[in-house]
Order: sequence, then structure tokens, then C-alpha cells
Amino acid sequence: MKHNGVVTTQGALRIYNRPLFDEEVRAMSREKDLAVTVEVKLKKRFRSDVQNAYYWGVVVAMVSQRLRELGHDIDRDLTHEFLKGRFLYSELTDPNTGEVMKIPRKTSELATEEFIEYMEHVKQFAAETLDIYIPDPNEQLEIG
Repeated sequence: MKHNGVVTTQGALRIYNRPLFDEEVRAMSREKDLAVTVEVKLKKRFRSDVQNAYYWGVVVAMVSQRLRELGHDIDRDLTHEFLKGRFLYSELTDPNTGEVMKIPRKTSELATEEFIEYMEHVKQFAAETLDIYIPDPNEQLEIG
């Protein structure tokens, strides 16, 4: 069971839709007392639709185009997977061999600030390795 709420400035926990929460708790414990774990954590702000549109429409599109110019047969989806594998991964170490494996993470699970940091790594890579400049979302480019 998962419910959202707010911790007030007085330190009180207020659960949204408390009657539903209470009913679900009662339904769990009808037969006998149950041991449970209650976890309270800050709710992350996930990337916005505007951030997502910028990522796919500008960042991924420009990297994908440049990779194609360099002779690679790659589309936007594969570019996205490539970028995740390079800049957005968790490392798992095999305890027997010491081999480190990189497991790509999902961009959809990133908090807003994490997503911005990820895009900055991609933009730096694009500038240094692919020799392309990816403009910031609010940057107006002149064509001339």
C-alpha cells in the first residue's frame, strides 16, 4: 500500500484521502495483528513535459543527427539507449570476479535535478567528442 501526504511545518503527518488509508489498514488486519514497516520519504519532483520535449526534440535529436553524419546507423531510440549507457547507469560488481557491470537507469525515474545533471553530461560530451553545441532550452539561436 502506498499513500501520499504532507508533513506540516508543525511536524504532523497528514495523509491525503485518510478514509481510504484507514480502510486499507483495517482490511489488512481483520484476521490478526500484523507487523508492518512504515516509511516516510520526500516525494521527488520528476521531469516536466517541457523538459522531456527538450530532451527528445533537441538533445537526443542533435546527437542522433551528428552520429548519423559520422556514419553510424542510429535512430533517436538507439541514441537514447547509448546516452543512458554512457552517462546514466548503476554499477554492479560481481563478487567472484570483481567485474563491474553498468546497468542503464530509466530517465523517467529521475528527479528534476538529476535529469538536468544527466542532460549537462550529454551536452558536454556532444561538445567535446562530437563537436556540436546543444543550446539551452531558453536560448535563442540566430540563423544567418
